[in-house]
Amino acid sequence: MVDFKEYDLFPGVVLPLTKGQVHAFHKNLEIEGIVISFEERFISQNISEKDLFHFLHLYHTPHIVIGEENLKAIDAMIQLLRGVHEDKNTHLKSDLIRAIFISLLLQITRFSTKQHQILESQRFKDFIRFKSLVSQHYTQNHKAGYYAKKMGISYKYLNDVCKEVTSKTARVFIDEWLLLEIKRNVIENRYSSKEISFKMGFNEPSNFIRFFKRHTGTTPRKFQQTLQ
Repeated sequence: MVDFKEYDLFPGVVLPLTKGQVHAFHKNLEIEGIVISFEERFISQNISEKDLFHFLHLYHTPHIVIGEENLKAIDAMIQLLRGVHEDKNTHLKSDLIRAIFISLLLQITRFSTKQHQILESQRFKDFIRFKSLVSQHYTQNHKAGYYAKKMGISYKYLNDVCKEVTSKTARVFIDEWLLLEIKRNVIENRYSSKEISFKMGFNEPSNFIRFFKRHTGTTPRKFQQTLQ
């Protein structure tokens, strides 16, 4: 389960997870897998714009199937990555690890059974900028026009870019982002509905309840109970 959506696990599945995502394995696993964990600065430092572009494309995809027949090639790269990581020779070690890791991500993208169209660079960059702004300001403003103005672009252009990348309008993207953050807060069981409503930028708790019920068909409390 990743951000409250279920995905099937089987040989050849890759789940790119980003910081803050809620994820859990809630059934008995009958397969083994490998987890590669890294800090944000590992990617953000000393990376070319082209490699960053590929990285963002991959980590914008929640579920990737590379095919069981490609696992040997992927495993060879993982073993190479593991070997360098465990090597006591520190000379150029971080650079080599980063290069192997980026190569691994490119192989995963190349083997993907569902080839993802790489959008024209500037439009995808604009979407990433929009997504970054939403992550920073979703508690302050829920309107797409606010983000278009902040980016210095038209509302129509923002909508077109968002639909091209996510098949959703900018408004729907913002609503889904807000709903996901609300769900994360609800399952933490640290705040009351009233506290969450103000934390998420709603003027009245009643507006918050209506928003949640409109998108989920249930109340925050009942949603929390179903997960427990």
